[in-house]
Amino acid sequence: MGLRVLMRTKKSVHAYKKVGYAYKKVGSCVQKSRFFVLDRRTLSLYDVRMKQITPTRKDIVYQASAIGQAIHTLPMNLRRLIAVAMARIKLDENMEVEFSLTDAINALDIGNTTSIRNSMMLCLENAGAQIVKIDTQEIDGKWTIYPWFSFIEYDVDGESIKFAFNPFLRPYLCDFTEKFSMFKITDFGQLTGEYSQKIFDLVMSFSGYDGKGGNKTGSWWFQKTPDEIRALLNVRADTYPKTNELRRRCVDYPVKQINESGIGLHIEMEYPKKGKSIKAFRFNCKIVKRDDLRTVNPATQAEDEDAKLIANNQELFDAIKKDLADQPDLINEPRFGSRALRIELEAIQELRKRLGKK
Repeated sequence: MGLRVLMRTKKSVHAYKKVGYAYKKVGSCVQKSRFFVLDRRTLSLYDVRMKQITPTRKDIVYQASAIGQAIHTLPMNLRRLIAVAMARIKLDENMEVEFSLTDAINALDIGNTTSIRNSMMLCLENAGAQIVKIDTQEIDGKWTIYPWFSFIEYDVDGESIKFAFNPFLRPYLCDFTEKFSMFKITDFGQLTGEYSQKIFDLVMSFSGYDGKGGNKTGSWWFQKTPDEIRALLNVRADTYPKTNELRRRCVDYPVKQINESGIGLHIEMEYPKKGKSIKAFRFNCKIVKRDDLRTVNPATQAEDEDAKLIANNQELFDAIKKDLADQPDLINEPRFGSRALRIELEAIQELRKRLGKK
C-alpha cells in the first residue's frame, strides 16, 4: 500500500534523495528501477503508470497447465481480460498489469461495440471476489484455493484498468518453465462461451503430449470421468443429473464452437462406456490449418443424433427456434456462447422433449 501511494504523490517522491538506477532482467525484458534513500532504507519504486502496456493482436499467452485445469467461475469477459493481462504479466515483478479497455478489446479482436464495452466494465465490479481452485496434488496431495487478485483499479470509462494479481499465484502465472501451453490472444477472443473457454483451457493444458507417447505430430488426447468434467466446468450434479445431458450441453456444443471458430484446433469426442453408462469423456485433439472450417469426422455423438432428429422434424424445429428467438431472457445466459447457439441448444432440447426423446 505504501509504495502505491508513493507512485502517485510527486511530493513524497521528491522527499527522497535520488541515488541512481538499477537494472534487472525479468523474463526476456530488462527492467529499470529508480532508487531513493530515506532513514537508511532503500526503496525500489516501480512507476506502473510509465509501464502501461498496449496489448496487441500479436500477443501470445503463456499459461501454466495448472491454470488450464483449475476450477473457477470467471465470467466470459473477465476471463478474456485476464488472458490479456497474462500475455504481459512477466513485464512487472509486482505482478501488476495496466492497460486500456480499448486496447484489450482490439487485441482480442472482438469488436469495440458499446455492448462489449458495457459487458467488460460490468464484469469488473465483482472481479475482486473471484477465486481459483488449483490442483497441487503433485506437491502435497491437496487442492488450494486462491483469490485471483490483490486489488483491481479501473476508471469508469475504461481508459485505465489495472490488475494486481495475488502474489501466491506467481508459480502459475510467471515462474514456470515446464508444463505450460501457449496460444494467440486473438484465438481466445473467438470463444464466446464460458464452457468453450474452459474446454479450450483444458485441451491446451494437455498439448504438451503433442507428438509424444505414441501420438502423431500435431495430435494428442486425454480423458476425464463425468464427475471430473462436472467439477472442472463447475456444473452441479442437480443441474444436469443425466450424463447424456451434461455431454450434450456442456461438452459437445462448446467443442462444436471451438471446431467452427477457425483457430486451427479441432476436437473429436469419444465416450467409452461401461454397459450403457458413459464412464469417460475422451478428447482427441488435432492441430489443423487455420480457418479450416470443415467438419471433423466422426462428428460427436450428440451432433449425429441431433442432426438426424432435426432432419426428420425440420418444420417443428424451425417453429421452436422462431418462438425462442422472441424471448429476450436467452440473451443473458453466457455459458453456452453466442445467442444463436443458445437458441439452437434450447430448440433441440425442446424438440427432444416434445418427441419424447431422452
